[in-house]
Amino acid sequence: MQWRAIAAGLALLIPVACIGAARTSAWLVVPPVAAAAVVLMAAALVVDYFGVARRRLAWAGVGEDSRRAWARARALEHRFSRQRAAGSPRTALTARSLLVALAECDRLDDAAAVVDFLGADAMFCRVGVDVTADALRAVALAELGRLDEARELGEALDGHRRLRREPVVAYAVARVAELDRRHREAIERVDPVVHSRRVPPAARRDLRMLRARCLAALGRNHDAVDELAQLAAGGWKHEVEQLAGHAHTRGQAALSLAARDALCQATPYR
Repeated sequence: MQWRAIAAGLALLIPVACIGAARTSAWLVVPPVAAAAVVLMAAALVVDYFGVARRRLAWAGVGEDSRRAWARARALEHRFSRQRAAGSPRTALTARSLLVALAECDRLDDAAAVVDFLGADAMFCRVGVDVTADALRAVALAELGRLDEARELGEALDGHRRLRREPVVAYAVARVAELDRRHREAIERVDPVVHSRRVPPAARRDLRMLRARCLAALGRNHDAVDELAQLAAGGWKHEVEQLAGHAHTRGQAALSLAARDALCQATPYR
């Protein structure tokens, strides 16, 4: 159930209450209706049944302070395990926060338990109620090798006209396509969103990094170098250096060379 449904219910209830108050007495109708509304809202906020708290924290890209992100993820892992064992109603909120924290420190391939819990929790409401959790869950499923589930969830998000404009949805759909070796589709999904003013700087960096990886995988080395050089010159040099190191470790020669060429272009006098 969503807040939209609650608002619709209140919109129907208020005119009925007004008519009842006009025909009888306001003191007989207004206090019970107001008390019921307060109790309902308080219950929703306490147990987070309607997902309000889960939607407070939006996705803004991989965190810049990796040490802080790791510490936060470890603390949330302990809390999630403790709350899940106790059957706490706050477990879903903690699981959602843990998923975001794991994404911030690029550890979604360790999110199997959280993904399964949130997947079970999402059975009680439609996809898109918590767009950030659903999108990051799709990325985690893909990174865990569960591509069929990731594709299904990504398609459900991308098929919603309102949700597909969200940066986190674009990132999730493109990341699933990248891991599925559909690099052209990933680039096509990133391009309409990456320059939007709604995209936070770190999320825009992640989208452009993803685009550069796909360009390198397609053999468009010159375009990948240009993309990464702009990122390095724009204040993301450390991230491009990390990308070069990771690509070298994983044997991705084209991407590693593109990242190193981009660093040379961005800092020609060293």
